[in-house]
Amino acid sequence: MNILMVTYITGTGNYPLYTADELTRLDNTVYLLPTDLNNQSKSFQKLFRRGRHLGQIGRRILKRQIHAYLSAHQIEVLIVYGSNYFLSPGSLRSIKKRGVKIVLFEGNLSFGQKFQLEAIPFYDWIIVSDSYIVPFLRQMMGHTHVVCLTGWGVPSAFYPIEVTDDSREEYGAEVSFIGKWFSNREEFLKSLNTSPKIWGGGWQHSSLPNKGDIKYLDPSKKSLVYCSSNINLHLRPGNQQINGFSSRIWEVPLCGGFILSEWSKDLLDLFSEDKEIVVFRSPAEADTKISHYLQREEERMRITERLREKIMGNYLLEHTVARINELLLKL
Repeated sequence: MNILMVTYITGTGNYPLYTADELTRLDNTVYLLPTDLNNQSKSFQKLFRRGRHLGQIGRRILKRQIHAYLSAHQIEVLIVYGSNYFLSPGSLRSIKKRGVKIVLFEGNLSFGQKFQLEAIPFYDWIIVSDSYIVPFLRQMMGHTHVVCLTGWGVPSAFYPIEVTDDSREEYGAEVSFIGKWFSNREEFLKSLNTSPKIWGGGWQHSSLPNKGDIKYLDPSKKSLVYCSSNINLHLRPGNQQINGFSSRIWEVPLCGGFILSEWSKDLLDLFSEDKEIVVFRSPAEADTKISHYLQREEERMRITERLREKIMGNYLLEHTVARINELLLKL
């Protein structure tokens, strides 16, 4: 099957690339069209882009690029990976007229803009990773082909590594957090009795007392933080996740690190609380569990190993992409 994946790479942790590799391994031919890595001239960035969103002229350019791929490579399936920030209903209609099936992989619950809602009927499948949005899509929007798939562990990218003393000094901490600024994250961290070491963007505008120490983290260095921190916090990014959770849940234990996560419904539907995953429901509970687990390395290691085993057996990217491939074959 010939597949075109329209996506963005910045901020995704290379998961579109990992997914494309898995689809290729399943005898598909995958072409990647990253909206944030094409047309990188300063004029394009200034006139046509607003982050992941494209302006009117940028969307027209992307539409022409997509149709060029459709013609040159006999594309059968278009996957909009991450969220649809850039394809209007009119563009999707013109693609479907060519006999191409369209799949949305919605990663951020992004249906707030008018064009995103109007685009819903044009998708042959909608794949989500947060169960919260499923009733809305099925019952309110009337879309009959919606599936929630969870499992994105990539052991080839995230695995235990030997950490040097210098790296441990630079990247390690008793408690670490990786993630960009969201108001809910700031309020939570301000409520803690401890001050985690934070990595991410956007924190310079926060009112955290240690905001001057917060640095951008090269994604290739994430494993160093996971491996050299005693506790890795997981906090949801605003309203981008409600029942769901981020890729940290897969990455940290695959690296052998211990994760302490904000509670979410989908998380506890997959993993046994306090046996495979440790969660908190308030800053006070987080403080209590931080104090508890900092003093109990062996207990942290046992829970981490159980979580890692569960992920390796059930929730690897290859498991999820195999299910996606089954859906594509039914189109």
